[in-house]
Amino acid sequence: AVEWLREQGIILIYYIAATRINGDEKKRSDFYSFYDNRWKEYEDYFGPKPSADPTEWARVISTGEPAIYSTGNHPRQHGICINNPFVRKYVKGAVHIAVDLGAQGIFFDDSPIFCYCRYCDARFRDHLQKGFSSKELNEIFGINSINEVISANFVIERLIKLETPLFVEWRRFRAINY
Repeated sequence: AVEWLREQGIILIYYIAATRINGDEKKRSDFYSFYDNRWKEYEDYFGPKPSADPTEWARVISTGEPAIYSTGNHPRQHGICINNPFVRKYVKGAVHIAVDLGAQGIFFDDSPIFCYCRYCDARFRDHLQKGFSSKELNEIFGINSINEVISANFVIERLIKLETPLFVEWRRFRAINY
């Protein structure tokens, strides 16, 4: 089928949902079933099965809860965080599968929802440390210690449309990071 499509001049663009997985974690359906029962078949792509269950790969909303979506038309979906090292390995493996299947392009579906997990906070702190001196962090953002920076604190600023320099930098970081 792939060769026929190419003969017709059709370019194969593969879709990768890099920020969510389908399935019910309690029933161990869909992606959870794959993780439990078939991961080993794809170790050449994904590497060894991660020690952390996919429930721990969650994109986290500002309340600290995992981002979970469920509608009448779609199965239960869990948001996953691209900054989680297990998710990064999984997505890289999915890219390798797409390439091996003959992909001529890949569309990564991204999420408009902010993530407030420890991996995102760590990457943002790293971004700040690499981009700004201690003096600049204090003068521009009012930061005395990089450990003060916790992204969930930006929720109120976002809701009241308060554009502090640190919030603006976080939004800029988010745009280049995802």
